[in-house]
Amino acid sequence: MKGLCPYIDYLAKTMNSIPDSKEALEVAEESYRIAKVKTRRLEEKSSDREER
Repeated sequence: MKGLCPYIDYLAKTMNSIPDSKEALEVAEESYRIAKVKTRRLEEKSSDREER
């Protein structure tokens, strides 16, 4: 699973370094949002290639 996504690796490191769970949750939500946007962009690029 390691190396699957740089955002997941970043999230794992960040979660370990933040003692406050509320702040950790905010970081997790932000990382998830960024990963969703990046995934959507990759899917759009791959669907554009398939149409050509």
